[in-house]
Amino acid sequence: MGKVYTQWALFTALLLLTSCSSLIKKMALNTTASLLSDASKEMQTESSYTNFKVAVLANIKTVEALLFLDQENEELLVTALKGYAGYSFVVNETEYLEEYYSKKEKEVGGSKEQLISNYSKSLNYGMRFLKVRGIQFNQLQDSLKETDGMDQLLTKKLDGESMLHLEGVMYLAQSLGGLINVQKNDMRLVYYAPVAKGLFDWVCKNKPDMVFGSCNLFYGAYEAGRPKMLGGNPQLAQKYFEEMIAKYPHNWLARLGYIQYYLIPLSNEEEYKQQAKFLDQALLLHQAQLKWNPVVEPQAQEAFAENQIRLFQTVAIERYKIIKKYEKELF
Repeated sequence: MGKVYTQWALFTALLLLTSCSSLIKKMALNTTASLLSDASKEMQTESSYTNFKVAVLANIKTVEALLFLDQENEELLVTALKGYAGYSFVVNETEYLEEYYSKKEKEVGGSKEQLISNYSKSLNYGMRFLKVRGIQFNQLQDSLKETDGMDQLLTKKLDGESMLHLEGVMYLAQSLGGLINVQKNDMRLVYYAPVAKGLFDWVCKNKPDMVFGSCNLFYGAYEAGRPKMLGGNPQLAQKYFEEMIAKYPHNWLARLGYIQYYLIPLSNEEEYKQQAKFLDQALLLHQAQLKWNPVVEPQAQEAFAENQIRLFQTVAIERYKIIKKYEKELF
């Protein structure tokens, strides 16, 4: 009897140790997920396009490795979603812009293919995040059949005051919108444009000032990117961009978006030249800021006062250099 009891006690002890080990592993993963989620915000302070391009994918792969161990961790899912969405927008879209304007666009092996791939990865993580919260993609589509249907669905399943949930939905919407924008001839994808807008509507209703004017940037591009026969409204697009420029003067993406999505398609060279004057000065400020200097000019102090906006300024300058290179062909 004593032997049986000893064996049972040993079995129980091993079971407890195994359970504790799993619990400790789970706690460690949750802590790491939170740290990575918080640390990902540091990328928004990056002022070097090259540094961002080289560093980010390795960080995303680290997040994916942790997701392999905990596949329903919301913080890791949103961090991976945000990572691929950010890399697609900052790097892949910028490189594709160069190919597009130079008329050297490649269907296979070019920036467009990589852009589609990375936005697709972002969307996959976004769908997994929504699934953890009890939302399927077909529910998003079906909710649009009713007035405020998507708002009600998301409000029921998500927390409109949680930055994690707001970022998850926003970057999912950005990825879907970006994927559609680069494949406008695929009507199967264009059909989902209202889903992207509905997702953004929920985010912007709960936090109108989300990420330095991202709501205005999306709505401006959304209205400008569709022909009038499909509901596009160029005047409304202009209003969104002008509001963003006024409210966030140091987010140079506002002016860049205005040029890229509105002025170039309308061939408005006169207004382009006005915006270019500002961005020429911004370009000089950006280049000077990359070099250490013990004396910081007042203009630079004001422009770079908000650290979290640096990446947006960086991508704006990188795209402006491309537009400036091809401006004679564009206007």
